Amino acid sequence: MKIEEIKAVKNNVIVEPISNKITEGGIHIPETAQSQDPQIICNVLSIGPGAAEEIQGATQIICHPQAGLAMYVEKRIIKVVKDDEIYAVRIKKEK
Repeated sequence: MKIEEIKAVKNNVIVEPISNKITEGGIHIPETAQSQDPQIICNVLSIGPGAAEEIQGATQIICHPQAGLAMYVEKRIIKVVKDDEIYAVRIKKEK
């Protein structure tokens, strides 16, 4: 399965944590072990059609490190986060 083939449904948002770390041996170092930050920044990969209007068009989100369900796809960790677990969004403006 490829990341590009995964689409969010309902009010879910598929994201990839920016500071995702996987060692050369394939061991994932979870966000909670990397830092004591109360939130993480994630790049948005897909937004479900039922997600809150404020989230539509977001390029990055801020959420709790333990929010959502983590999945391992193409040797990368991605998360499926519900829209109500998202603290804030970043929307890239067109120039």
